[in-house]
Amino acid sequence: MTTTHQRVMLGVLLCVMALVYARPWHRPAPRSPIPVEAPASVAAGRVGAAEPALVLLDASTQRHAQRQRAAELVWGRDPFTAAAGEVEGLSLSGIIWDPAQPMAIINGQPLQIGAEVDGYHIVDITQESVTVTDGPETFRLTLSP
Repeated sequence: MTTTHQRVMLGVLLCVMALVYARPWHRPAPRSPIPVEAPASVAAGRVGAAEPALVLLDASTQRHAQRQRAAELVWGRDPFTAAAGEVEGLSLSGIIWDPAQPMAIINGQPLQIGAEVDGYHIVDITQESVTVTDGPETFRLTLSP
């Protein structure tokens, strides 16, 4: 290649790079309407009382509304909470819930119904507790809420 060809190719590459880097990389996401209660003036005049009003909110108001909705959700019990048990020597650290084959983690071992641990037989496993028996007595190990 001659020097002239190299300069032309370099010029073309510089133009392409300028176009690529001049293009904005971040495009703001389109704003979607979030249903909110309409102000009294809107509800009284332009929107019927039975119809919900859709108002475009700015990004900070949308984040606040999303956080508020998330705070109102009921999540149930925390699966990573500590266990409270009634049997000395048995430590229930978790329950792996599957309706067909539930498992309990007792003393660090995953166990199913019918398994034996330290002289106790696992009789039942629910989402919140494990029932064990040593024959004459039955005990219930529960997860703390």
